[in-house]
Amino acid sequence: MDPWRRTPHELLLKTPVDLQATFHRKLSDVTRLLADTARTHLQQNEFIQGSALELLTAIEGGRKLSVGDPVLDATLQGGLSPGILTEITGPSGSGKTQLALQMCVMVQLPSELGGLDAGAVYISTEQMFPSNRLFSIVNGIATRLGVELDPDSLGSNIFILHVRDHETQNHILSYQLPVLLSNHRIRLVILDSVTATFRGFMEDTTTALADPHQHNITPLSNQSLDPIRRAQLLYELAASLKRTAAQFGAVVLCTNQVAGTSSSASVFFERQDGTEISLSRQNLESGWSGITSDSAPALGMTWANMVNMRVMLDRGGAVCGPREDDVMEVERTMAVHFSPYIPEKRKCHFVIDGDGVKGLER
Repeated sequence: MDPWRRTPHELLLKTPVDLQATFHRKLSDVTRLLADTARTHLQQNEFIQGSALELLTAIEGGRKLSVGDPVLDATLQGGLSPGILTEITGPSGSGKTQLALQMCVMVQLPSELGGLDAGAVYISTEQMFPSNRLFSIVNGIATRLGVELDPDSLGSNIFILHVRDHETQNHILSYQLPVLLSNHRIRLVILDSVTATFRGFMEDTTTALADPHQHNITPLSNQSLDPIRRAQLLYELAASLKRTAAQFGAVVLCTNQVAGTSSSASVFFERQDGTEISLSRQNLESGWSGITSDSAPALGMTWANMVNMRVMLDRGGAVCGPREDDVMEVERTMAVHFSPYIPEKRKCHFVIDGDGVKGLER
């Protein structure tokens, strides 16, 4: 058999470089083969059409995915919506990964418990997947909901992919992820984080990331990237994630880091009451005027305009403890910055303990 002939599954689960080495063909030929294979064998429902009511009920019957806590769900008006691109951003230690892990558990629960009765894909660009922490959250949610959950069964329904560069990430999102979602019932896709593969050519090269976990990540380029090309890469990434959300009715969630801002580059505005408000130029360029004034979501206004919903987490200085084990709990804040489903900014407080993420009643 001609080695050029392979099943779609064999082709689409390989990177272009791997196929080039296998077939000894030009990279352009391999890329064209992948594109033709995907176009032929994958569903191409690029757009969902219909009335407003049909669009509302087309994706998972209009159900949202609970984040596993009634206080947080109330802030999000029931949870996170399928079919859109949601971003959770915040500084290091604010709880982005913890919330993502909790949602990997929640999505597998039946609808009466707030889940979508489906699996999850977790694309990690920052570090190895924290399996031990996941299992402790499973036990915590089981206790909270008063149900029995099998950590091994839930863990086997989370597909984990590790990415260290933009090219691999693009291949996974364009080829491997659609195949995976076509062959399995998956309704949650997490990219943790969107910033890592773009590190090294941020919009403001003089601004240092406030959450600089390197973990031997190799960026696309260590040189400053042409702004037009950078915007194009961000657009392609957002378009791919949105297409996945719409085509498969999935909750697509990406985490984003924050960048420190320079207080010397501030713009002053006058309120109607005559008082002044100061926003850093970085905040203005990222579309952010939220919880913190000395930091803003990374990737700037280019990325902010592509996200459908942005949720900001922050680690505050207040403590709520001690718990029964005498460990002090640090109070954190969650705020909805913008969303197509939530008409006004909402805010709540939460803590993170051994059982997961828990909202605070106020």
